[in-house]
Amino acid sequence: MTGFDMKLSNFEGGFMQGVLIRGMPIQVTHPGKVFWVGNSTAAATVPNRKTASDSNKGTFLAPFSTVNYAFSQCVASRGDIVMVLPGHAETFSAADGFDMNVAGVAMVGLGQGSLRPTFTFDTATTADCNISAANCAIYNCVFSANFADIVRCVQITAKNAALVNCEWTDTAVNMNWLSPIKATSTTDNNADGLWVEGCKWYSPDAAGLEFIEINATIQGFVCLRNYMVHEGTTNATLIFNATGKNFLGADIRWNHISTKITAGNLFIESDSTASTGIAAHNKFGHADTTGTHDNGLTGMGFRLFDNLSTSTASVSGFLLPAADSDA
Repeated sequence: MTGFDMKLSNFEGGFMQGVLIRGMPIQVTHPGKVFWVGNSTAAATVPNRKTASDSNKGTFLAPFSTVNYAFSQCVASRGDIVMVLPGHAETFSAADGFDMNVAGVAMVGLGQGSLRPTFTFDTATTADCNISAANCAIYNCVFSANFADIVRCVQITAKNAALVNCEWTDTAVNMNWLSPIKATSTTDNNADGLWVEGCKWYSPDAAGLEFIEINATIQGFVCLRNYMVHEGTTNATLIFNATGKNFLGADIRWNHISTKITAGNLFIESDSTASTGIAAHNKFGHADTTGTHDNGLTGMGFRLFDNLSTSTASVSGFLLPAADSDA
């Protein structure tokens, strides 16, 4: 059949309620624009692809060379995505290495293992990057420390930031992070909705501190399935919150950490008694052999379920605090 006799589908009347098509590429299904970034040799081997340059159009075959430039081409709250190609690498030697300063942008790293996009920070303890606009997210990227005691990696100064399936690595002893993620504002609710999930931090350095630092009351904080193993002996908790500040409606579950902290709060550092939310199924190893085992959760106001603690490498953790009784 030809012309108007040809049927394109068996649904000649269309779909009154629309149709959901599964399995479509993310750049097809979202409403914004996609910009591509990639400066690696692997990216250059794709047929017909131009050498990465910020003077390109930012397409798959003509990618930008830096994520910062890609952010500058985004439009706020349109749903733009910056796709970072496998093997992409950038190095930052000062503060504000890159800044996600356009609201509603997602940066998605492509690749597995050593092919994940890697951002290296060196030369100064103040080298970092920022999420300074609301509703921004970073997925599947590696952040590498190549200088001693870098104070922080990602500075959060806006609501609803998300860091998902990212990894922080220390190049060696004395080439390390102190804290990977910091919500630095002391203004309450500045970092509401912060979401950290599936992230990892491994370090051989004893200077390591908390994974996530928050400096104000925060609502809707989500911290799920994160992994931290380092040799830190002081303030080496998963989360730190400033004096007198609260977690409101927090969701802190399935996190696993192992440090060499010997005293004090072992899992969360907070003096809050008015926090709300749930902390459940978290596991924390440490070096507090005094029997105190203060996880930092007791007395905060959270509902607690199945949180385990141990100070010995060869035994499983014990329930902390103790299980409730039917009284």
